Amino acid sequence: MKHLFLAAAFVAAFSFPARSDDWPTTVEIDTSTLAWVPAGASAFPPGLTQRFIFQDAPGTPGVAIVKFPKGYLEPRHYHTTSGHTGFILKGKLNSGGRIVGPGAFVYFPAGTPHGPNDALEETELLRWADGPLDLHLGDPATPGAPIVAVDTSTVEWQPVKAEGFPEGMMAARLYSYPETGGGIALLKFPKGFREPRHHHTNGDHGTYLISGRMQFGDTIAAPGHFSYAANHTPHGPNVALEDSLLLIWGKTKLDLVLEE
Repeated sequence: MKHLFLAAAFVAAFSFPARSDDWPTTVEIDTSTLAWVPAGASAFPPGLTQRFIFQDAPGTPGVAIVKFPKGYLEPRHYHTTSGHTGFILKGKLNSGGRIVGPGAFVYFPAGTPHGPNDALEETELLRWADGPLDLHLGDPATPGAPIVAVDTSTVEWQPVKAEGFPEGMMAARLYSYPETGGGIALLKFPKGFREPRHHHTNGDHGTYLISGRMQFGDTIAAPGHFSYAANHTPHGPNVALEDSLLLIWGKTKLDLVLEE
């Protein structure tokens, strides 16, 4: 096996609180099979629902798809305990005066107010929290770092270069964690691309398939598929059965150990 670091630091891992020995090491979920359940804090008006996907650490809200019914107004609020992402899968929101639709990405740092969010259409938003989320309405006395908003239709793509990986995979960084060098990115796989079986020794990571069709190990995945691999857990080979677009999350730069 070869042990190396990705030349392009687009793939990243999470640093998690302590987890029990029976915590999952791999997860493959077709999110379209998950039930919609009530979501939102008591301070929010009723109407939000979510598909809860995966809790990546104890005490966190983890990964979920949040659905806003048309006309729903989420009040302006902020969190002090951690930041979180938002990626619009379908629909349209007026978010604090900005009209955003499918493919819009945003990262809300801890302490940064966001909203109000007015659902102009029924909207589904993929959310991944960095950690536990408290909730405060309005604006803090001292705001946090600026919101990072990206129109993914205009991102700059760069080739991903890693020893043992074939050429062809492209990446576009959406957000960088300044304290760790990790981040959140889009990965683009051309049809036929084969990512070899591998693992990482310094962190976990999760992915969400936005478009296309892929085979993750023995699993055939369609849009809406979520995958998670824990530290030291082999995964792959991953094969693009069609041109495919994948969203990947993380906090620290990953090493890469090839299994083939």
